[in-house]
Formats: sequence, C-alpha cells, structure tokens
Amino acid sequence: MANRNVYKKAVEILKDDIFSRDQLNILVGGIASGFSAEEFIQLWQGLRKGSKDQLLFLDQDFRPLREMQRLAGNFERVVGKLEELPFRKASIDVILLDFTLDFLSDPKLKCFLSGTKTVLKPDGIVIALIKDPVWPGLGNLKERIVFGVPSHMRTMSQYRRFIAPHFDVLYLGCTDRTGIFDSPEVGLIVFGQISTKSASRLGELPVCSIAA
Repeated sequence: MANRNVYKKAVEILKDDIFSRDQLNILVGGIASGFSAEEFIQLWQGLRKGSKDQLLFLDQDFRPLREMQRLAGNFERVVGKLEELPFRKASIDVILLDFTLDFLSDPKLKCFLSGTKTVLKPDGIVIALIKDPVWPGLGNLKERIVFGVPSHMRTMSQYRRFIAPHFDVLYLGCTDRTGIFDSPEVGLIVFGQISTKSASRLGELPVCSIAA
C-alpha cells in the first residue's frame, strides 16, 4: 500500500537527516484508514531497528485507542483533535498523517497548522498522505454520501496556499490520474525543515493509487 512504501522510503532518504537520531517523538494520526495500529508498530520497529522512538497515536475517538491496550511497544494513546494538538511546545519530531487532513475544514486546517508550528521541533517534518481527485467537490460529495462524514478534499495548489505561510513546503506529489471521481489518487505532502541534500531526494518517494 502507498503508506507503507512512503514511510519506508522516507526513512531511507532522511536517514542522515532527522532519522539519524536514536530517539524521536512521532505523532501518528489516522493510521486506521490505511492499516491497523498493530501493523504500523511492527512496520516502524522494522524500519527503525534499535531506535527508542516514542509513538504517539492521536484520535478524537477513544474506541480505537482502547483497542490498542493489548499491543506491545513503546507508544502512547492520546485522545485529542488535530486542530487542538494536546502536546508541549517543540516536543514532536515527526508527524505522520494518513488521509486525515481530508477531514479538516479550512478553519480547522489553519488551526492544525498553527498548532503544528508550536508543537513541532524547529527541524521537525510532517509527512501527509491525502486523497487527490481531479474535482475535489465531487470527491467530497461522494465521501459524504458513501461514508456519511463531511470531507474537505483540496487540490495541491490549495494545500500549498494553506501551508506556505507556516512552513517550507518540501514536496507536493501525486500519481498519474486514472480516475476523476470513482478513484481519487493519492497525494503526498512533506513540509517542515530538512537539509537541502535530503530535500532534493524527496521526489523519490513512491505514491500509488488508493485502490492498489
């Protein structure tokens, strides 16, 4: 799946940058939409063998967090919202978002970015997967009809306008499109602060269709 490949490649590309450290505080949002928390923990332990990373799983619903009680690993469960990040100033190294920005309204997205500016360390980064349909309005309508939840898909240029006042936009990418409405593609956004050398390699990050 797209997210597995993206995280694996990101660790490889940034191994001499932020992932050179033995211990990182990593905020994880929206993992259930791609694969389970258990699978993610196993994946991360494999990618970062020997590290002492602290995984922070954030969800506004306590139920999926409660289901993680049986899991082993160095992680914490935090009930909260992305637009109200309940963390100390400059306490997070990396934020991984699995299709969660699509569900933030414009005001909430602005709050998230402002809050991220506070909780992210000066050299921290955000890696966000999003749905990237040709026509966001139709994609949002489909999400509301099929899943009964409000969706706020945006174009890449719209995301850039939101993010640029707060962070350096390091990478915006998406796949070749195969569908306009039924099969929105995966988009990838990376923003924060990394070395110029690492930033030049971000184009190697793989992104594939949600349906793959």
